[in-house]
Formats: sequence, C-alpha cells, structure tokens
Amino acid sequence: GRFKYKIDITTDDEFAELIREFNKMTERLSEYENLNIQQLLTEKRKAEVVVDSILEPIIVTNIENNIILMNQAARELLNLNNRQWQDQLVTDFITEPNIIKLLTADTVQRKEYEQNDFLLTIARPNNTQYYKPRQNVIQDDQGKIQGVVTIFKDVTQFKNIDRLKSEFISTVSHEFRTPLTSINMAVEI
Repeated sequence: GRFKYKIDITTDDEFAELIREFNKMTERLSEYENLNIQQLLTEKRKAEVVVDSILEPIIVTNIENNIILMNQAARELLNLNNRQWQDQLVTDFITEPNIIKLLTADTVQRKEYEQNDFLLTIARPNNTQYYKPRQNVIQDDQGKIQGVVTIFKDVTQFKNIDRLKSEFISTVSHEFRTPLTSINMAVEI
C-alpha cells in the first residue's frame, strides 16, 4: 500500500525492464487508490446532503452509541444548533430520557418499541410534539450490526386530529343526551 516508493534502476537488462513495469504499476495503483478515495468522499458528501435535506429528523448512531450523522431537523428537535455532536456519545448532550432510551436500545428493546407502537412525546413550552420512531440497523457483510438509523416521523397533526375527533364525539354525545333525557321524562309522565 506504499505506492509512493520507487525502485531505482541501476542496470539495463531484463531486471531493469521488470523494475520499470513495477514502478508503472505502483503509479497506476496509486492513481486508482486516489480515484477511489475521491469517489468515496464524493458519495459520502452526497449521502450527507440527502440526509440533511430530509424534513424528518434522522439520527445515525454506531454500535458504541456515538452519533455518526444527524440532519438539521434532528438538531432542531434536540436543540443542538451549534453544539459539537459528531462522534459524541448520545448521553453526553441529549437530555430527553426517552430519546436516550430509544437511541441506546438493544435489538430486543427496538423490537418491543416497534410492536408496542411506541410514541415519543416532546413537550415544549408552546406546544407538544409527537413522533413515531422507526429504526433500521446497519449491517456489514457478515451480518454484524454496525449502527442504527433512527427516523422520527412527526405524527403531531394526526394526534391533534384524533384529539379533536374525541372532543367532537364527546360534545355531540353530551348534546344528544340532554334532549333525550327531556323526551324520556315527557314519555314517562
């Protein structure tokens, strides 16, 4: 992997020809490696831009519970505008216990959250927000877990609609009950 080294040519025989070809090969391998590194960096930047442009909060953690990647929506959710979060432990800067529990959950706990329709409630001074988290594991070629991608789907609007529906049904049933009671009393009389 040390492609910058060259072998000096001191003779003019078949060994010299072999050395020249060997030096050319190391040059081509060095160029190929640099090209691959540039392509990987470009793909990494593309992925970061795509993740950052998604409106739903996304947090990617590794197996040691360090934050690898987080989009702007997640930084706003956690109030981490300018704080350093890259490669930091989840517990170092997140104060919400339910988010810590979710991001540090093991495989069994994640499945329990999924089965129980876990709903994350974030209480803010002006409003309360509700999120349905979805987690996917990142695995290597051998199937070993390398990290977890957590996406927080904002279901606040649906929760508010459900609350309004319940209030409407309660109001309507109360409004029907009053005249029905009067009719029942009149019928009994």
